[in-house]
Amino acid sequence: MVQTRKNTVAPLDSLRAIIREKRQALNLTQEQLAFLTGYDRTYVNMLERGKRNPSFTAILNICSVLRILPSAMVRTIEQEAGFEFITDKQLAIGLIKKKQVARFRT
Repeated sequence: MVQTRKNTVAPLDSLRAIIREKRQALNLTQEQLAFLTGYDRTYVNMLERGKRNPSFTAILNICSVLRILPSAMVRTIEQEAGFEFITDKQLAIGLIKKKQVARFRT
């Protein structure tokens, strides 16, 4: 049985907080982080404000500069967001609905 966490954080909020905290811990400005990752300062600012959803490549580049393993970042996000797998019943219902939609399109 899956337990639901009461205090969960949206995954993007968790990601932005990690980026900001690690950047500040290394005494880097947004501009310095942007330069080191090859991104624009406005992009870094938007990531930290949760206004942009970074690509996997961007996450890897940022993790490299911030000296954090991508797996550690994802683990933290999983814990803070209360990640859960869908149930077998939810999966079955989703697959049945997908087949019904596909049938109407043909």
